[in-house]
Amino acid sequence: MAHLAGVLPFVKKKFFTQWQKEQIPDDIHLMLSALENIPQKRNNSSTFSGKSIIDVGAAGTVLRFVVAVAALTTERSVFLTGTQRLRQRPLLPLLNTLTNLGATISETWGDSTGKQSYLEILPALHPLKGGEVSKDLGKQSSQFVTALLLIAPYLSSPLFVPLPPEAPSKPYIAMTLSMMRKAGAVFSLEKEGVYLQNKPYNPQAIVAMSEQIEGDWSAASYIYGWRAMLPIERDIFIPHLSPLDEQGDKRVETLMLPLGVKTLYKEGEGILLLKEDIPLSPLYNPILKDYPDLLPALFVTSLMRGQPFYFDAIGGVRLKESDRLSALSEVGSSLGFHIKESESSVAWSGEQTLPKELPLVPTLQDHRLPMAWSIAMLRGYPLIFDDSSVVGKSYPLFWRDAMLVGVCLSKR
Repeated sequence: MAHLAGVLPFVKKKFFTQWQKEQIPDDIHLMLSALENIPQKRNNSSTFSGKSIIDVGAAGTVLRFVVAVAALTTERSVFLTGTQRLRQRPLLPLLNTLTNLGATISETWGDSTGKQSYLEILPALHPLKGGEVSKDLGKQSSQFVTALLLIAPYLSSPLFVPLPPEAPSKPYIAMTLSMMRKAGAVFSLEKEGVYLQNKPYNPQAIVAMSEQIEGDWSAASYIYGWRAMLPIERDIFIPHLSPLDEQGDKRVETLMLPLGVKTLYKEGEGILLLKEDIPLSPLYNPILKDYPDLLPALFVTSLMRGQPFYFDAIGGVRLKESDRLSALSEVGSSLGFHIKESESSVAWSGEQTLPKELPLVPTLQDHRLPMAWSIAMLRGYPLIFDDSSVVGKSYPLFWRDAMLVGVCLSKR
């Protein structure tokens, strides 16, 4: 939003004064670099001589948002590239929708091969228009919807985006709309979706919004898992989280209650995690369709507590940085837990045998896998990760914080 409103340098400066460089996730650096390298008239043309290539690494969020922004604003041909896994992740519904709105996109990604190295976005022949997009747009990822919402104020006419009941991760869309409203966007929520006026953001409002930024509830889910493993007298405090936060993954405070962790809010400071003596239930069966990023922490915490579980309607996690459902199941099985996995569900009945050997945990360029399995390390599993540095994608100081609570990490 700051980029489209022309105030990204101001927001960037405010952000970097609030956080130390080593605290800032890799994805934020990638997002800033990508936005700053979209060829635009207001940039010095000498900066973009020759081919403009933007490498977004493994960052699906960066790719999907930047594709939409570049399709709207680029003044010269720009090439996007990333990891092979990223090129295999879903993107075609967004590319097709942008093309229908008037974008000029050469080559395509989003199939199972990921063979093409670049996605080329050319200047649109005419300003991108609004209209009504397909109700199937957001069936695979809420980020397709979010990408369109973010650029809607700068289209040449109003845009209607359907929000069908079966769309996943709706809390992320609600968070986006809340931020857009604060930034001056004009829209109305209707029974079938959201109708957005083509009225630009308010630059001053966006700069004001950057004064205070929420902490990351998705990242906090692993700290909840640590708390479930620690003795009852060991409380953990997490700053920068509030009961007023709008992230969907704030739901972790409720979902971790049956696993023995209670949340106590400290006004204006953060949250205190307390351990509760909660007996095991016959079956832990939370609904995670809208909170798929919470699966890894809940999966490992449940195993380590000996809590039988059934997670259903989570097939979308197969399309993340890794096939996260299979990755979690495979490591769990190697530890002796008898995991049953289907296309869209995973279950554990409580049956367990001794592990044959301690496994090498493949991180698969997926930050959430080692973060989740760190919970098992507090139960005495000395796991080996093939690349522990992938946590930098969202939580660069993860291992420092993990060691504070007793996770032992050593290099080999």
